[in-house]
Amino acid sequence: MEKAQSPFQDDVVHKQLMIRVCTWNVGESSPVACSPDMLDDWIFGRNKRQANTEPDIIAIGLQEVDMSVKALWLACCGVSTAAGLRWSSALDDHLHNYDLLASNQLMGMELLIFSRKQITSQVTCESDTACSGWFGLFANKGGMATRVTIFNKELNETTRFCIINCHFAAKEEKVARRNQDHDTLLRDINFFTQPRDILDHDFVFWAGDFNYRLYNVSHQQIEALTSCLSEPSEIRDLMANHDQLRHQMSRGRVFRNFTEPAVSFPPSYKVLKHCSDRRYDPKRVPSYCDRILHYTYVVTTKGNDAENRSSSPLLDIEMSSACGSVTSPTGSAGSGITSHPIPIFETDQLDTVTTHSTDGSQQTDPATDPILCFEYISTFDNAGSDHRAVSALYRVPSVTVIEEFEEAC
Repeated sequence: MEKAQSPFQDDVVHKQLMIRVCTWNVGESSPVACSPDMLDDWIFGRNKRQANTEPDIIAIGLQEVDMSVKALWLACCGVSTAAGLRWSSALDDHLHNYDLLASNQLMGMELLIFSRKQITSQVTCESDTACSGWFGLFANKGGMATRVTIFNKELNETTRFCIINCHFAAKEEKVARRNQDHDTLLRDINFFTQPRDILDHDFVFWAGDFNYRLYNVSHQQIEALTSCLSEPSEIRDLMANHDQLRHQMSRGRVFRNFTEPAVSFPPSYKVLKHCSDRRYDPKRVPSYCDRILHYTYVVTTKGNDAENRSSSPLLDIEMSSACGSVTSPTGSAGSGITSHPIPIFETDQLDTVTTHSTDGSQQTDPATDPILCFEYISTFDNAGSDHRAVSALYRVPSVTVIEEFEEAC
């Protein structure tokens, strides 16, 4: 983050940045089948467009928008399909108080970046993609990233976010392949301008259909999960012991120093399509395939080069603890919305040097933490997808934007 001090002007309104990150595997369904209420639940959450919680930036990642052979070849040319254009147009129409700043499609994946009209002049975008599908060349799996740069002219302050939408390998046993997909994106996504690497941005939000599954889960646990009767603590304990992603993160194999807010909603997969009572496919173990993680760049007092970023094993311990990062101990409601009030941060994978409670959860100080998560939710709509839509609302206290309003005539 680049800053140069400048005095505030009395007639300028500054506010802390709010960002909503959304992910949904739409299963080639049409946006026409989605109700406006469902889209509002997913994108705006419990508070539904209240002024004090309306996000400044909305990032929407979709998967399986179009899985046709034509979409596969168009991805090689960087061209959007008709299905992709329908989704971007439908969401643009729904978000009438926002400007669509970036829209990119890579076969079934689509990443859309919206900014509130009052801050659009302060935001620029740049995008890149990486394929990890068949033979490591095709776009049936992979990811896409968009850098969102926010420039506050009054403070002469520049902040760079990297937002990623991905779709990793399917099937329960393909853990190593999913890890490889993760590594491919970190290696192959390189922006044209600096900073080129994902982890060199000030903040990173990584969302998508990660496809990591629950394993060794009893029938009793499955029934409790799918009936929405589980307490948040029960879900947390279940994921700590049976979630493939948490298992891989705790061993430092993927998403080193990333954080996931506490999960308190039912599994996002596999919901029976066109089923109004939200039943799950009895042939599959319900799992939390769809996730949202975040990362904060940390510069230690030893310097500001790339070796000191927060993916380095030589972390400044005090700063790492304040950021609530997930590190490797090895050094390597209503109309379909389901949510609970959650602590600002809570995770089951903690570095051994990080202060944490006896139940494995971690609390951070809202006054000092660089990212605050207010809700992490899933939304159901029987529009034809077998995934629940997931979203998270964040505030970044260290980043301010200027409210720009048109002058009355």
